[in-house]
Amino acid sequence: MAFSYLQGFSRSLKAFSLMKLFAYSQSAFAHFLINVYFWRITEDIQFLVLFNITFAASHALVYVFAGKVAKEFNRFIPLRVGVVIQIFYLGLVLVLGESVVPYIIPIAMLGGIADGLYWSSDNLLKFDLTEPDNRLRFGALQQIARSVTGALLPLAASVLVVTGTGGLEAYGKVFVAAMVCAGLVFFTSFFISPERTKGSGRFRFLVTIKRLWKDRNIRLASYATLLSQVEEVLPILIGLLLFLKTGTELSLGAYQFVTVTIAVLVNYSLGRFFARKNYRTLLIWGGLANLLTVCLLLLSQSYLALIVYGILKSLFSFAYVPRYPLVLDALTAHCRDEAERDDVRVEYVTLLDIVDATGKIIGYAALLFVGNLTDSALISGVLLVCALFAFASSIVLAQIRPDQAAPSH
Repeated sequence: MAFSYLQGFSRSLKAFSLMKLFAYSQSAFAHFLINVYFWRITEDIQFLVLFNITFAASHALVYVFAGKVAKEFNRFIPLRVGVVIQIFYLGLVLVLGESVVPYIIPIAMLGGIADGLYWSSDNLLKFDLTEPDNRLRFGALQQIARSVTGALLPLAASVLVVTGTGGLEAYGKVFVAAMVCAGLVFFTSFFISPERTKGSGRFRFLVTIKRLWKDRNIRLASYATLLSQVEEVLPILIGLLLFLKTGTELSLGAYQFVTVTIAVLVNYSLGRFFARKNYRTLLIWGGLANLLTVCLLLLSQSYLALIVYGILKSLFSFAYVPRYPLVLDALTAHCRDEAERDDVRVEYVTLLDIVDATGKIIGYAALLFVGNLTDSALISGVLLVCALFAFASSIVLAQIRPDQAAPSH
């Protein structure tokens, strides 16, 4: 069954899929609990916002540089340099422990630069190694990997923390596990064929984006990406809400574990049985259903209500999968042939990366104006606003018409 699902995937795409599994594992270990870790140290929401805004801003600042290196030299240079810096960043967090607070800005900048370099290459490789015919299946597989690692590994990490005897020092095991996963990403990258990932000309960001921006589909893809990323504050808020209700990190892992089976089955079915013609239906109805599930938390913020919310959200997680193919299809339709796609691909993906980071920054910055985020009802209200942004993104993205592109050359 698994082999038939991967039918049509090149050897490099299979290796890339495995690499992404390790990358999501690294993220699941490090990113999921790091905000709770900092909360335990400071109990200051403004500190968390400062960390995440600095992290996301560093992403945005490094993308143009990463795009230039990727286009003029090789896709793997930013990826591998980013992974090495990720290991150094996690090592610093591990060594500094509670002393990390005075150094939070340079630490966040280092982590953001590392992530930005890695994901810049990752996003380009998704474009390089996939075709329109297999992007929905690959997107579903990607969502499965993200769901599995996002459920099992935080649960394992939570057990390590809860059963550890060293208090905050128990988080050290989690960060070491994240460093091992980052090392596996670096190792696996050498199994991806470099043939389609070499330099492809000069990087002309402003000139190319000015031309691409005349295409309606390109603009819609950019707006939708911006709106969708405001919701990136959601995992932080859910994590804090769970921690506030239970007082233990184990509840975070249990929440992820309970919801993962549903997400995996839903996305596996999506990859096997849904066709490209269903993209817009999936986006609109899935986004609306996701919005309605958040309303549950306005009625109750109990642990049971959070579990029910997680289950319902997992049921409609398929709504996120078509985003990736449609955003890439917008450029595929704009270009006349493969040569033109090669010429503007890096600039387009760099634009989306910057827009992506900008959306995250807006979401994090909004938290500064909310006030006391130890209020469970207030957190639920913020979650609803995030869901509204995500639904608006789905509506915008559904307007993309790859078969009606009007390229301006």
